[in-house]
Amino acid sequence: MTDRIWSREFAKWREAAGWPNTEHAGFHALRHFFATVLITNGAEPQEVQRALRHKSLSLTLETYVGWRPKRTKTPGESSVGG
Repeated sequence: MTDRIWSREFAKWREAAGWPNTEHAGFHALRHFFATVLITNGAEPQEVQRALRHKSLSLTLETYVGWRPKRTKTPGESSVGG
């Protein structure tokens, strides 16, 4: 199934569910939501890249780096080299 077919089907489902048809309400928005949920829940960027079928890791990082949670130090972790 192509992205175009998925988008057309999603538009039908969205309309049937009564969801608004705004500029950012398409099927592609679900991909962004999915990726954002993965990243904010600690998924590795390589896992997100594979899930979204991005050809390069840099595309994934450039698109979603702002959603990556900040790494916090664990008790006893040195700030030198880590």
